[in-house]
Amino acid sequence: MATAVGFAEELLFRGWLLQELQRDFPQQGGWMSALIFAAVHRFGLQIFGLSLLGLALVAARQCDRQRLGLPMGLHSGLVAAYYWVNVGQLVQPRAGLWAGWTGWEGNPLQSIPGIGLLMLLWLGLVAWQRRNRPVPQS
Repeated sequence: MATAVGFAEELLFRGWLLQELQRDFPQQGGWMSALIFAAVHRFGLQIFGLSLLGLALVAARQCDRQRLGLPMGLHSGLVAAYYWVNVGQLVQPRAGLWAGWTGWEGNPLQSIPGIGLLMLLWLGLVAWQRRNRPVPQS
């Protein structure tokens, strides 16, 4: 199921939508795609984490020569991990822990560590993209 979700959402958001937005808004298309991705999923505290995830997936596509394989794999893996942790109750937060550490409503995308990891993923992909950018020939 996680593979199907990652495949379908990446075709829609990083495949079709991102190309359409970048055609009209070359500099802002990635940000706009990430915000639309977050808004479609859910409003509330999750929107910041989902926006970071959207930005990371845009960067993953740019790292992979505009192909969707890397963002599809990352997205599918994150959906599977979320399912195993939350639905499979792999991790049980201790009572009394502040929700900022465990995630409001039990969602790790709404936690300080979750947002920190998404930020590191995004920044790492951006750094990888910049490092592997072809050098212009003079």
